[in-house]
Amino acid sequence: MPLVAMTSLEGNETVAIEKVTIAILQQAIDLVQTLHDHQYTHPSKVMPAGTIGKHIRHIHDHFNLLYRSCHDPTNLILDYDIRERNNPSEIDRFIAIENLHELQTNIPNVALETKLTLLASIDANDTNKYRFESSFGRELFYSCIHAIHHYASIKAICIELGIPVEKDFGMAPSTLQAA
Repeated sequence: MPLVAMTSLEGNETVAIEKVTIAILQQAIDLVQTLHDHQYTHPSKVMPAGTIGKHIRHIHDHFNLLYRSCHDPTNLILDYDIRERNNPSEIDRFIAIENLHELQTNIPNVALETKLTLLASIDANDTNKYRFESSFGRELFYSCIHAIHHYASIKAICIELGIPVEKDFGMAPSTLQAA
């Protein structure tokens, strides 16, 4: 599914990013629906220890953590490192699809400019969490671009398995515009 062009939405950033978010999540749903269980969980040789299921779970985690960070408007703190690895969505396509549908229908009604604090590990040799000021809109955009980045890895696994994917799957909007 092609992404919605933001310029065609007359500058309404909120509508644009929400439509793009839904479209990006739909790309994952559309792909996962075409896969067999063994394809979804196949350990890649190209992406060591990677499976399509693990990438889909990881994408879900980022959006989900962002959305959950908005539940307490007095304490908007986001930490992408708090992820639940080895959960059932990595091996069960139907759980993954259900989780992605839930994200599509539950985008928080938060103004894009709403400030939040991002906690981040920036060096594997440093256990400190560093604080960065950000906004809901910036992090929603990041989650979309992050998903596209993982789609490129998923595409490599699909090619390895002989699974056809759309040529623009896993390509950033700026790359598609330059083509």
